[in-house]
Amino acid sequence: MYLVAQYFREREGLEPNWNLDGLVKIYKEIGIVNKCMWKRLSNASSFDANVNALIVLSAFGDALRFSLKKDLEKFV
Repeated sequence: MYLVAQYFREREGLEPNWNLDGLVKIYKEIGIVNKCMWKRLSNASSFDANVNALIVLSAFGDALRFSLKKDLEKFV
């Protein structure tokens, strides 16, 4: 979806972000939200499964953010 948005930005005469810096920023902000949700869930619930599910989701987001540029450079 991010790439589609950049296509439409370019089509409207706006500057697109083809190097995906904005996508990396979005995933960094998602990581902050996930940490805050983890704190809230761990305080509100005694079930480890809820907290563990959020930790796994956050780990996938972090892995994507760290490998995004490196992996995409292979396609260029």
